[in-house]
Amino acid sequence: MAKRMLLMLIVAAAAIGGLGYFKLRQVQAAVKSHAFTPPPEAITTIVVKQETWPSTLSVVGTLNAIHGVTVSADLPGTVDQIKFDSGKWVQEGEVLVQLDTRQERAQLAAMKAQQDLAKINYDRMQQLVNEGVISRMDYDKAMADQRQTEANTAEIKAAIDRKTIRAPFSGALGIRQVNLGQYLAAGSPIVPLQSLDPIYVNFNVPQQIVGRMQAGRNVRISSDNLPGTTFTGLVNAVDSVVDQSTRNVQVQATLANPGGKLRPGMFVQVEVGVGEQRTVFPLPASAISYAPFGDSVFVLSDLKSPTGETYRGVRQQFVKVEGARGDQVGVISVVILIAGLQAIRSLSVRQYPRSDIAVVQVSTVYVGANADLVRGFITTPLERVIASADGIDYMESSSAQGVSTITVHLKLNYDTNAALTQVQAKVAQVRNDLPPEAEAPVIDLQTADTQFASMYLGFSSSDLDQNQITDYLTRVVQPKLSAINGVQRADILGKRTFAMRVWLKPEKMAALGITPSAVHDALANNNYLSALGRTKGSMVSVNLVANTDLRTAEEFRQLVVKQDKGTIVRLGEIADVVLGAETYDEDVRFNGESATFMGVWVLPTANSLEVIKNVRDAIPGIRAQLPVGMKVGIPYDSTAYIQDAIREVLSTLTETLLIVVVVIFLFLGSFRSVLIPVIAIPVSLIGAVFLMLVAGFTINLLTLLAIVLSVGLVVDDAIVMVENVERHLHEGKTPFRAAIDAARELVGPIIAMTVTLAAVYAPVGIQGGLTGALFREFAFTLAGAVIISGIVALTLSPMMGSKLLRTGDTERGFAGWINRRFESVRRLYERALASTLRYRPVVFGVWVIVALLVVPFYIFSQRELAPAEDQGVVFGVLQASPNSTLDQTKLFASQVYDVYHAFPEAESIFQITDPTGGFGGMVTKPWSERHKTAQQLLIQSTGPLSKIAGVRVIPLTPPPLPGGGNFPVDFVIASAAEPQQLAQFANELVKRAFQSGMFIYADSDLKFDQPQAEVVFDRDKLRSQGVDLSQAGKDLSTLLGGNYVNRFSIQGQ
Repeated sequence: MAKRMLLMLIVAAAAIGGLGYFKLRQVQAAVKSHAFTPPPEAITTIVVKQETWPSTLSVVGTLNAIHGVTVSADLPGTVDQIKFDSGKWVQEGEVLVQLDTRQERAQLAAMKAQQDLAKINYDRMQQLVNEGVISRMDYDKAMADQRQTEANTAEIKAAIDRKTIRAPFSGALGIRQVNLGQYLAAGSPIVPLQSLDPIYVNFNVPQQIVGRMQAGRNVRISSDNLPGTTFTGLVNAVDSVVDQSTRNVQVQATLANPGGKLRPGMFVQVEVGVGEQRTVFPLPASAISYAPFGDSVFVLSDLKSPTGETYRGVRQQFVKVEGARGDQVGVISVVILIAGLQAIRSLSVRQYPRSDIAVVQVSTVYVGANADLVRGFITTPLERVIASADGIDYMESSSAQGVSTITVHLKLNYDTNAALTQVQAKVAQVRNDLPPEAEAPVIDLQTADTQFASMYLGFSSSDLDQNQITDYLTRVVQPKLSAINGVQRADILGKRTFAMRVWLKPEKMAALGITPSAVHDALANNNYLSALGRTKGSMVSVNLVANTDLRTAEEFRQLVVKQDKGTIVRLGEIADVVLGAETYDEDVRFNGESATFMGVWVLPTANSLEVIKNVRDAIPGIRAQLPVGMKVGIPYDSTAYIQDAIREVLSTLTETLLIVVVVIFLFLGSFRSVLIPVIAIPVSLIGAVFLMLVAGFTINLLTLLAIVLSVGLVVDDAIVMVENVERHLHEGKTPFRAAIDAARELVGPIIAMTVTLAAVYAPVGIQGGLTGALFREFAFTLAGAVIISGIVALTLSPMMGSKLLRTGDTERGFAGWINRRFESVRRLYERALASTLRYRPVVFGVWVIVALLVVPFYIFSQRELAPAEDQGVVFGVLQASPNSTLDQTKLFASQVYDVYHAFPEAESIFQITDPTGGFGGMVTKPWSERHKTAQQLLIQSTGPLSKIAGVRVIPLTPPPLPGGGNFPVDFVIASAAEPQQLAQFANELVKRAFQSGMFIYADSDLKFDQPQAEVVFDRDKLRSQGVDLSQAGKDLSTLLGGNYVNRFSIQGQ
């Protein structure tokens, strides 16, 4: 492949070189013949005179009717008569619709009859009461009945009148919305009615000119629907509230609308006077060149050539120029600086961007159980329920002797808290279904960038045992480190927690007739942590404690395990009782000496550099309090690499800035000109840091890389602005006018260039997958720096140009010499370009060849997520025989130490060894103190490590980016077959991989190589002796399994 690639490069280079030489000869011939002469252009000139015009503000307004409603039905009913036509003019009170009132009129006739009868009864009662025949109460009732009937009659008349719908005011009707015979509910619309003359116009003005918007000010209104027609009116109201979102104030004016030409809802152009008259130069529209960056005209004037000669020419002059205040520009830049400097203090520092690439690990300990038992009764039930949780990408499990481990890989950027909660809930569903002897499952969440602690501390002592060191670390050191701000947790690795070890003597137990189960029950029943509470009398209260628990080895030895016919057998007679460690299956070493490690984990939101610095500051205080003979060291500190990397990036940034400054000076030739882009660069970069804080980014290697790369981008805008200002100064303008004209010309180009560059990097940030998660901060930081540079170029750069640049500076001294050289280059380029354009087929041919070469270059290029990084550490994974003991593995681990220790580049060596394997590494000296990279050390260590018999050592370096996996290629074999068959398939793949000669390492994580011996009970003999299988299994488990019984108290722990 390399030969083919080299051959293609040679052929391509020869083709491009031949075409280039041919083209160069053509250009030289064209230049000698002076073949290119720009054609003259014809122009038309007019004389512009000064005039006085009033100052006006032109805005868009909306028309609204003074009175405008939708006439609707007041009461429900059926349309009986329609007495209007759509679109007609009606007068106030004119009947529009008559609803059917026959029922109401019948009710009115009946009610009138009742009213007459009530009137007759009332008159009769009045006569009788005057004669004293009836009581006053009967008279009052008759009077009330008569008034009630009158009120009911009036109510029916009102209902009949309300069913006659009239125009509430004079105006124009809209489209009819009802038909004859149609039933209308209360509130049903009938027809819109608008009063069109006069009419309101509502428009918004900026809050800066509200003080000039008094009632009575004249306004002029025009509409595209009525060309050539204008309407005049007066401002009648100004809103008392400023819109918080737009900072505008609504103004209302009233204008006459004869004939109703203007209709409510129309958009109109409103012109309102806002100040005194001003002097202008009116121009014909054809003379104005309209552009996004400003409108301009071409003015005929006397100009100077580069040689100082005066000639008649045309220069471009922008119109409608308003002066930009330098203090406002200064405030913008100061705000950017303050915000950016504060962001630098607030941003957290990490090695890589934070990404939600996480795994949830569920570990369950089942002491004494073999792998098949663990798989069937622990792993399988847990897998079944965990698989139903949301957000799982894939899941893998491991069932080994006494422990089940399930690793749940979450989908990229899935909410880790939600996933952890669901996994916990799923595990809780089957907790009671697991064997009672198994411990509760432990659920742990790990992210891709927290696979290792940020710092590891090593503690060793020549006088103290490992369990004593562990006890001291647990009681003293661990609380101190956990209390440091930003520390998530401080774990102890290789710890040996105090445990009371009871080593049974089978011969004595058999002689005394004591079964292991009896010993187990005696320990469980007589070592009880009691909580008695308190008791109180009438005057005092007392807290109660009891000696129901055993605390020392001697108390355990005196425990009675059997009493028969006056004979007492104590635990010390049938067992050796010592205060030892909970487990002896792990050995930790630092620089070849036995040690205990503490891993310091930093919160994801904290500044790791600052937190680890605080931990380092706390180490002298911890060292001063250590027991005699105990030492503390730092085997591994991940922030050392981050600090070195950041230091290198900052050094590169400084060198980049110096190079940019020198290059700018060499091409501009003036210190005044150089000062503008030199100031614009840090302002743009600091502003980009503020955007990082707003977006929730961190300071990491990728964002710092974006800052370094952005230096060359942010300086372009400032240089272009400086060059354009100097061009206008060369035309004889004042510095202020030159800066204004230059800024107006470049508004559009700079915005377009800024948007284009930002759009180039934006797709990298919005893409999905691992690449998007890692490079999102890089892309958006780069785009943010470009955006800030555009703002600075349009504000700060022209303002500084108006203050620093002077007319004639570019024609004197070094700057003048530079400009004359560039002028010569420009003329040469013009001639060369003109000649080149005459041979377009050749140009197109070269372009096609170059474009086609992209395909093979891309195909034969190597691909990887990121190049390997020298992080100052070489890890080694140790694989031992499955039946090895810790003592055997330690012998080979010491040889691994000798290999690492032989390298002069090694600064410290750490090792964590267990019976079947281990993990370790060599921390190298800083980059400045060694000549070999970590990758070179890895390659050199591979040979000596492969010669160590009895173990397999896999050297590797940390991945360059998190989340990419520990190995270049991983296969997942999914099948419904039994694990034994899957193991055969996996071993065949490993075999084929080595046979291919393309891999230096291949392995399968599914192995059936753990030796085991099966205890076969004679069931008949057990039964004849009165022993159940459960009893036999429990006795044997207690005797050989090293099972946990319960807890005991030592110093309150």
